[in-house]
Amino acid sequence: DTVLGIRPEMKLDVAADGGAGIGRVTKHFLMTRFQKVHLVEVSPRLLASAPEYIGLEHKDRMEFIVQGLQDFAPAPNTYDCIWTQWVIGHLHDIDFVRFLRRCAAGLRPGGVIVLKDNCIDVITTTFMVDKDDSSINRHIEYIRILVRLAGLNIVHEQRQKDFPEELFPVVMMALSVD
Repeated sequence: DTVLGIRPEMKLDVAADGGAGIGRVTKHFLMTRFQKVHLVEVSPRLLASAPEYIGLEHKDRMEFIVQGLQDFAPAPNTYDCIWTQWVIGHLHDIDFVRFLRRCAAGLRPGGVIVLKDNCIDVITTTFMVDKDDSSINRHIEYIRILVRLAGLNIVHEQRQKDFPEELFPVVMMALSVD
């Protein structure tokens, strides 16, 4: 809602849920705002569970793409929003930058890429490896650098409120090409 206030030209027609899993973000957030949602997920097993989880009454509003984000290349001028939540830590830096560049090409005028992910704010390191889930948590400034390397601008950034202190901070960023 904050991003819509900043970018009133943004439409709410088509969104992509990158790293969708079974569709939690699609069901509880994207479907309530967008007319259509494309769920992009590397696991066919998880994606196969999505229609029933989200609700079969929404089947005409969903499209399923079995593909890893490191290979996801949206068609130009397709999406109003490309949402990724808790998945960028599974992409190597170069794959992350390339992913952002491909997504930027897939945005419609006024569209945004949203990153919601764990980050670290410890000044002495740029990233930490999480061996439990085979991912990395990047320093927030390091994420900003990678975003700039991808040629994107940060339209809005905020930290998740009321998050347990013992967990990594969660930051949300809305990115655009203009």
